[in-house]
Amino acid sequence: MQKGLSYLKKNFPGLLILGISLLVYGKTVAPTVSFWDSGEFIASASMLQVPHPPGAPVYLMLARMFTVFAPTTAGVALFVNLLSVVASAFTVLFIFRILLLLFRMVRTQERLAPRWIEQVAAGAGALLFAFTDTFWYSAVEAEVYALSLFFSAITLWSFLKWYLSGDESPRWFYLGVFLLGLSIGVHLLNLLMTPVFVLFFFWKRFRSGIKSTLLGLFWGFVTLGTLFFGLVSYGLWPAMELELLLVNNWGLFQHSGVLVWLIILAGGTISGMIFSFRRYPKAHFGFTIAGLLLMGWFSYLMVPVRASANPDINMNAPDNVFAMHDYINRTQYGSRPLMVGAHAWAQVEDWTTVSGYVLTGRIPGMKLYQSALFFLIIRMTMCFFPGCIVAKVITKKVTSGGRELMGIWMLQDWPIRLIFFLNIRWVTVFCGM
Repeated sequence: MQKGLSYLKKNFPGLLILGISLLVYGKTVAPTVSFWDSGEFIASASMLQVPHPPGAPVYLMLARMFTVFAPTTAGVALFVNLLSVVASAFTVLFIFRILLLLFRMVRTQERLAPRWIEQVAAGAGALLFAFTDTFWYSAVEAEVYALSLFFSAITLWSFLKWYLSGDESPRWFYLGVFLLGLSIGVHLLNLLMTPVFVLFFFWKRFRSGIKSTLLGLFWGFVTLGTLFFGLVSYGLWPAMELELLLVNNWGLFQHSGVLVWLIILAGGTISGMIFSFRRYPKAHFGFTIAGLLLMGWFSYLMVPVRASANPDINMNAPDNVFAMHDYINRTQYGSRPLMVGAHAWAQVEDWTTVSGYVLTGRIPGMKLYQSALFFLIIRMTMCFFPGCIVAKVITKKVTSGGRELMGIWMLQDWPIRLIFFLNIRWVTVFCGM
């Protein structure tokens, strides 16, 4: 009893903010289906079906748990909407706690503000965020954004908690990594916070300063690129190659390549954690982080499993590794003109079929890893400059410095010529007019 009263007294401001958010969102929640994707998510969650790419398996499984409490099928929509209500209310709570931690970061011994002033300021900031138009709108309907913001808030709180803790225990850091992995199964937007978390790690290990900040930002963006391109975009590429080898060439059963790849990933990570425990602390730390991220990424196993059941909503039918690869990469949506390319006011000037120039498989004359590296460079280039690489690829042998290399000449409409030289030890990109 005494412990309960002490807990309430200590955490009363946060509980009050949580209660206010729950009350307001609960009063304004959509009673049934709202516009846009909400109906699709409600129907998909009620029967664990497959919505539009890239899917949201963690969101669907949590929403499915909420539908269990619906008294009738008519109340399913309301209970899926309540997932956003609860997630948004806890997001406001964790924003309140994040603000308190930030006040703790800037606090100085010479000027210590009273605790109640910090709590009032943090509470005002959290409630101000709670009733912003966009966040409130997402908090009362069945969409992934409310749960995505919840994962962003609790992950940031976990890393801040670890950064400001006096001990060296990585428990809060591991929790943040695990939540970051889970957030992949909700919305990929959460990956954009990766550089911030890596920056906290560098500040914790090497103290905050210009050098540690620049190194942290550099490795943060490297980690972000590795997670997005290496895990999300091309994490299934080895499984696709193994599937072709084991099923088409060796005649094994379908999905045998996927099964082998999952065993390699899980077995290699677990074996590395066990072998490096107390022997190689840094290696153990890396294997643990990889395992926690993979646990979240493995939530996507729900998609092909449910797609194989052929439900009524089965977008893209990703019941095999090749369809799953296109599903996760949102292939049907086309390219993203982040810097240059088509925009909302662009007018169609010409239409040319370029299906013959689509690059798939292994490039003749190149090794497998060289082809994979080449496609990765092309993909990253087209991400920022769509339309830059649109023409036919011609492979030819060239000589540079007495060494024979495989040259890839990209012919395009731009007055720029990209030549990719791929060799065992290095890759160089030459640009010329």
